[in-house]
Amino acid sequence: MEKKKYIWEGSDPSGNRTTLELDSKEELHFQYWLEEAVKNGYVHDWKYHPIKWELTPVKYWYKKKQLKTKAKLETRVLLRAHTYEPDWKIYPTKKFSELRKLFTGELPKDIVMMYDDQAEQCFYVDVKGSYNQNDAWRRFEIDRKMVYDKFDVYVNKIIPESWTTQNKHNAGFFEKTWCPKKAFFGKRGKAISKYNMCKLITEL
Repeated sequence: MEKKKYIWEGSDPSGNRTTLELDSKEELHFQYWLEEAVKNGYVHDWKYHPIKWELTPVKYWYKKKQLKTKAKLETRVLLRAHTYEPDWKIYPTKKFSELRKLFTGELPKDIVMMYDDQAEQCFYVDVKGSYNQNDAWRRFEIDRKMVYDKFDVYVNKIIPESWTTQNKHNAGFFEKTWCPKKAFFGKRGKAISKYNMCKLITEL
């Protein structure tokens, strides 16, 4: 079965026309959020899939093969290299700190900021769905710990949609900040119910 494609077309922060093939609807909606964040002065730059880290190298095993006159060792792959790639690297403006004053909860109050090689403030993001499909949340937590241990980089998990666990409401990133207009109204131009607790950026 062919994987569904989520295409974003727009301008990057430098004004260049860009097309991105995203991995999920949640990523597409977050890209809409970034689009509005740049336009309204909260973010000044972003990079999609900015880097791929090798967390564990490839491991080999050796098989002895007997030839007519001698034996030789053949190299076989035992374990493939394990890599991890964050979804976004985001460069906030000073205005981004206003979001921490407006909203409470885990995000964006506790977004962990880093500094790049040019000592510029940034943060890394991995966007997840509100449904923990195929144990994705646990696998991400393992990758995040390994990335921090090897590279001193913390990756923030962002769940755009709000969700409920054991009758407890968990506010998603859009509810804590704002919901981008393209996600809020959808393709048909009607408000989507899962975002009915969210504000638009014009309502902040």
